[in-house]
Amino acid sequence: MLIYHYRPIESALLEIEKGTFHFASREELNDPIEGYVRVFWQGDKAAWEGLFRNYICSLSQAIDLYLLRGDEEMLHHETLLVNLHRFDNVPLGGILKSLGDGFLADEEIQKLSAFYGNNRTKVFDGELQMLLHFIHNKALIRCIHNCKDCRTIPEETADSLLNMFRTKENSFPFELMEAEFLNDEYRSEIIKKAKEVFEDARDFQYVRLGFEDDTFLYGNHRNENGQISKEKTITEARQRRNWMTIAVDFP
Repeated sequence: MLIYHYRPIESALLEIEKGTFHFASREELNDPIEGYVRVFWQGDKAAWEGLFRNYICSLSQAIDLYLLRGDEEMLHHETLLVNLHRFDNVPLGGILKSLGDGFLADEEIQKLSAFYGNNRTKVFDGELQMLLHFIHNKALIRCIHNCKDCRTIPEETADSLLNMFRTKENSFPFELMEAEFLNDEYRSEIIKKAKEVFEDARDFQYVRLGFEDDTFLYGNHRNENGQISKEKTITEARQRRNWMTIAVDFP
């Protein structure tokens, strides 16, 4: 489907200069029906590997922002690393490359990349969310290991987090990924059931991280100078919400 939207030449030149695309709001479109589209992800194995690499590197960025006390707005809208290569000439580039390479070497990530890439399967939002929920815990564990190695998270805290997230490893129905799984109707039924399982697991994580775990409330009970603070309620609640944004909602 081609979508056309006519605008002044100045706008087009600005897009070329900045390397961006303009996506019109629904109010700008000429036909109200143009607002109804089904967006899907489709690519070869390399494209899927690129998606998974970007995912874990963006998750790492989110954790870094959390450690720097980023607010809710920042954690929701400024964690996506649009251009990983912008860090190639600084130390962070090596860290992100190592993180991505290790993630892509994972056997299950390789299986997903090969299956969806080799078959050039169209993946709509529900299925993509399910895939990201599956890889999230795996990516989170690798990011925490990285923080531990870089000493941005204390070793004791990192070990506690790793123990907690290792206990909730999800299993993906790889046994279903055969020729029959390429049938859209059959796959939609599997995805529907799988989403329910992942949603239940997510709800459980809300409860678990919301009430039981104080492991990673950055600055917990402390003020800006690192001293024990008596006024802790608002800070704890906010930090808990921010951490759940990363640990649960990130996909």
